[in-house]
Amino acid sequence: MAALPAVLIHESGAWMSVHVHKNPGLRYSSGVGMTDVERDAFWRVMSKSLVDAAPVGNKPQVSLVWLDTTDLPHWTALSFIYRQDDLRGTTIWTSLTFFSETHMVVVAHGGTPPNEEAGLDGLDLVGPTFRFE
Repeated sequence: MAALPAVLIHESGAWMSVHVHKNPGLRYSSGVGMTDVERDAFWRVMSKSLVDAAPVGNKPQVSLVWLDTTDLPHWTALSFIYRQDDLRGTTIWTSLTFFSETHMVVVAHGGTPPNEEAGLDGLDLVGPTFRFE
């Protein structure tokens, strides 16, 4: 199951996906935010991977809106928001990543203007209730 992402689609066209990956050793501590150097390094790698993974004729323009750690009741998650512009138009991505010692779970919401927050309440529910079991 970890090899296949789960996707939920909202009636407005927004969608939420869940991906499971092996944890390469990342972990964030409660109450400790990211430094500017950490943010820049993360976004440099992330934005490059987004562009590199896109089809040759549809390389997106991506721009970071927000990136930091978020303390939740059971975990400290990495959370970020970025804008992606490509041939399909604009998508505003909001992502939460949860880390165990062996795996990481990425829950992402993609919204399209003017309804970029449609379905985002689902991600708001996942954050405080997520648990590795």
